[in-house]
Amino acid sequence: MLSIKFKKYHALGNNFLMMDEMGLNSADYFELAKSICCDYSGFGTDGLIIIGAKDKKILHVNKDGTLAALCGNGLRCSVHYFWEEHKILNNTDFIKTDDGLKKVCILGTSPFTSKVKIRDKKLDIKKIIYENKNLNQAHKNIYFLHVGVPHAVVFVKDLNDFDAKIIGKEIHDLKEFHNFANVNFVQIQDENNLKVITYERGVNDTTLACGTGGTASVVVANSLGICSSKVSVHFPIGDLNVENLEGETYISGASYKIGEGTYYWKK
Repeated sequence: MLSIKFKKYHALGNNFLMMDEMGLNSADYFELAKSICCDYSGFGTDGLIIIGAKDKKILHVNKDGTLAALCGNGLRCSVHYFWEEHKILNNTDFIKTDDGLKKVCILGTSPFTSKVKIRDKKLDIKKIIYENKNLNQAHKNIYFLHVGVPHAVVFVKDLNDFDAKIIGKEIHDLKEFHNFANVNFVQIQDENNLKVITYERGVNDTTLACGTGGTASVVVANSLGICSSKVSVHFPIGDLNVENLEGETYISGASYKIGEGTYYWKK
């Protein structure tokens, strides 16, 4: 049995267990994530983030034990972890992810607030015709793009008119996406404000927030001319600031350390 020390952080309710790397291989971390993140026998979190302090790198594993090349809110929590637990991060620095090197900036420490670059180039957006009689759609399309991880964006008239878990699962499973996709339901409030609910791949449920989902929603809405380049994305318990400037996309907001503990893993 392994005794594993962890810390728990959240950004907009998107919550993660975080720990320093222990010399395990990737397959072991994938198995650990399924166990430690489980709602019933673990700590019921959205994912596990392994911190490589020496190289300023992170490995993000979804709740179901699959790899996430990039997680926007997980990256913001990682900035917080590097700063609070290791004291090694500069105000402007870089963190290695499975989606490449990401520029990060510390904006404040009370509460801890960071800004991270999600993309540094214009994203390709594909349009898929989609109609669902149970969904009050604003557009008869799904917009698909890759923001480190695959995302589908669906514009709706009212987020309260349908079951995001049921329809999110249906869209997540569409054969057009091959390896599944995160699904973002977007309600336009005005050119500077969007409301979003995300059904997350790897969690297989709706979550309180999704950083790359907020990014994808703004990038698509901006490309269609229905929002500006700087937008507040409203999730159930808070707001994410998204900037989509000449192909470079940033997100910013606060993150919080919730607690810490020990997990006893029967490997």
